[in-house]
Amino acid sequence: MRILVATDQWSPDVVGGSARVAADTARALARRSHEVVVVTRAESGLTEVEHDAGVEVRRVLRRGPFPQTLADPVTSFRHARSLRDRSFDVLVAHQATNAAGLHAARLDAPLAFVFHASLTLEMQFARRRQGLHGIALYMLAPAFAALERTALRHASSVLVLSDFSRELVGRRRPSAVDRVHVVGGAVDEAFFSDAPDPDACRTRLGIPPGTLLFTARRLEPRMGVDVLIDALSLLDDQRVVLAVAGSGSLRGTLEDKVRALGLQERVRLLGRVSEEDLRSLYAAADLFVLPTVAYEGFGMSTVEALAAGTPVLGTAVGATPEIVGRLGREFVVPKAEPAVLAAAIRDALPLLDAELRTRARRLAEAHYRWDHAILRWEEALLDIRRR
Repeated sequence: MRILVATDQWSPDVVGGSARVAADTARALARRSHEVVVVTRAESGLTEVEHDAGVEVRRVLRRGPFPQTLADPVTSFRHARSLRDRSFDVLVAHQATNAAGLHAARLDAPLAFVFHASLTLEMQFARRRQGLHGIALYMLAPAFAALERTALRHASSVLVLSDFSRELVGRRRPSAVDRVHVVGGAVDEAFFSDAPDPDACRTRLGIPPGTLLFTARRLEPRMGVDVLIDALSLLDDQRVVLAVAGSGSLRGTLEDKVRALGLQERVRLLGRVSEEDLRSLYAAADLFVLPTVAYEGFGMSTVEALAAGTPVLGTAVGATPEIVGRLGREFVVPKAEPAVLAAAIRDALPLLDAELRTRARRLAEAHYRWDHAILRWEEALLDIRRR
């Protein structure tokens, strides 16, 4: 098949779950002899057009002074039209903004919309949590809601990574349910290989000695990092420390919280980290904690931690129980509240041993390798091409 992929995030240009899914699936489809062309966000200092593991990557989506919600549909449309002589068999859009642009381009090919999450619902949640700081989200929300409706209405197929996301699509647009394929997510093979030296990574990043809790999250309200920091303050064991990889709008607020709780010696907010350091941190951690408050569409960091052999404790939000429940129900935290999370961490610490790490890795190997998952993606794309 000739496949055109549009995504606003591409890994390793951007660190994030949807970026990794977009890149990993494109490369895996190319390995299976499909011709894959990707249009993605332009990045300063990076080559505009290059070949990456058999994928033609075109960094051409420029936003200028405009927000993504307004710019990406237009630039996706424009660059899709410029490629119409390539005669694509199927189009894949990883965000509603890109899907709207591909639909408008009228390339005479079916559209698969990858529904990672409902950004409309996430915007509403952020506005409730951020108050006046959410005014920009308030202004953009109607436009994005319209784009999401367009994507779900006109996509020949909606691809989701979890049963939770399938149910969410059904609630957002019931008429789309019959077009949903649960294709799942998976982990790049690098996460199954030996990680760089985890102890050296801890030293280089200034992480204090002790039992290491780790999370990789965007620092945004629904991600629950504030809940995790509050939970740490309730743990009496001073040897339990926390490292957080990720950036976002709450960085300053979280720094203030760490100081107010007197946790400067036990918490490290690392900001964005390299792929190498991320793999090292997964391997170095004694326990990965996913403290999501709302709308966890899949959880790439969850399966990456498991692939590194690190057990995961996650709140019962979104798709997390589908993944973490395979490790044991005791690793699913019933509520995203500090006291409840602190109690779950306290109960989990005595369980952390070599046998549990082996189970975590085997779980990822059995369920979350791309050489298995990509077959579901390929079948879904072939199905909409046939129909």
